[in-house]
Amino acid sequence: MLTACGSSDSIDKNKDESAAKLQIISSIKPIHAIVLAIAGEHAQSEQLIPDYASPHNYSFKPSDIRKVKNADVIFRIDEHMETRLNTVFENLESGAQLISLAEAKGLDLLESGDSHHDDENDKHEGHENIDFHIWTSPKNAKIIASLVSKKLIELDENNAKIYQQNLDTFIQLIEDESLKISTALAKHQNSDYIVFHNSWQYFAKEFGLQKPIIVTLHEGISSGAKKITEIRNKIATENIQCVFYDASISEARLKLLTETVNTAKIDVLAVNIESNQSTYINWLKQLAEQVQACLSVN
Repeated sequence: MLTACGSSDSIDKNKDESAAKLQIISSIKPIHAIVLAIAGEHAQSEQLIPDYASPHNYSFKPSDIRKVKNADVIFRIDEHMETRLNTVFENLESGAQLISLAEAKGLDLLESGDSHHDDENDKHEGHENIDFHIWTSPKNAKIIASLVSKKLIELDENNAKIYQQNLDTFIQLIEDESLKISTALAKHQNSDYIVFHNSWQYFAKEFGLQKPIIVTLHEGISSGAKKITEIRNKIATENIQCVFYDASISEARLKLLTETVNTAKIDVLAVNIESNQSTYINWLKQLAEQVQACLSVN
């Protein structure tokens, strides 16, 4: 009985300590990764949209709504990215601050059609045309981390020094890793490649890679033999050595298209990376390794 009471007291204590911490919600895992790098164990940080779900159409459960209501601060990409969250936030009755990271000053924003968004006066207007995979740029990740750190310091002054130290460490790790990536990918800057989903163009632009050849392939009736033949011909005539794909393309369909070229499955949402303070850096390393391996001709 004494053991049971001691165990119960310990659980209650842990609950109290958790409740006393700053409560942070991040919409998707890449943002959660950056928040973890800054907050560490000094705040309670949770990812709202599960790894397996799409940020665009995830249907929220009552438990998700409770998390949002109990939060002190919520980080998302943009209202045009996590669109199902808009209704939740519109009805938010708590005092949580909602931070849209795509509005951070200094971000390099690209249009979803691969063109650089150069008009400074319009950078944060018409966001529906923006590619919101902003975290795939290490430079953008540093800006996002700086905004996260600033907000955490405002809300939790007692841990301000720790948040600033974590930010400084995170930025240095990104810069060190970016230098390694630049060196590794320098010889591949003239390589042509195909993507089925252009979800990491920020990374490609930052490290001087060619703009991808984008092909659209929908599973099912719309991608019949004619479409497959067209893509195979493009690979042959343009001497493509590498094809990048994601979970939306089945392995069987991919084999029909890419029998003679390298392929790489890109994990843009860091689904296969463990969540901790090193998640973003580990994801960045993984992406660079995947790109380098695919672009390297055997």
